[in-house]
Amino acid sequence: LAYLFRRHDVVLEMASNVKKHLAESKFYPTLELLLEKFYLGLAAYSIVRRGDVDGNNVTWRAISDNLRNEMKALSENDSKWNFEQKYFLLEAERAFTDGDVEAAATAYDKAIETAEEHRFVNELALASERAALFYLEHGNVGQARRYLEKSRSIYAAWGAKRKVEDIDTWIGSNE
Repeated sequence: LAYLFRRHDVVLEMASNVKKHLAESKFYPTLELLLEKFYLGLAAYSIVRRGDVDGNNVTWRAISDNLRNEMKALSENDSKWNFEQKYFLLEAERAFTDGDVEAAATAYDKAIETAEEHRFVNELALASERAALFYLEHGNVGQARRYLEKSRSIYAAWGAKRKVEDIDTWIGSNE
């Protein structure tokens, strides 16, 4: 939730706890653990983009890249349906982190397309929101607004009222 609401101060602390928990896990990852890995990967790319906040930027980068690779392998070898959109979103965040604007834009669109195709409404909304943040960061306010409005609409249809309020506040503060 901290990641979804852009609470970067909390994300770092929680990501550190998840990283420790994953290292201690001795069993094949459950679906819940795989979701923690997905969000840890997203959070780790965000931490890297925010700068060397804890003296371990290289570590966070390695974590994010490893988890992206894991989602890619899960998509290719286990369940394309469950993991493809997760991989593409992590790939978009990697390209965003690396400053590869073209690759990021393409990967965000693939994440959105596959989340929609696989009917992962929550990940469709998240990928649309992350694309909006990417475009806003790169000064393309019009494109950012389109993706943010799409995200808002999906969150509303899904019933995520607090996210709708968050996006409304965010849109209002960026006008």
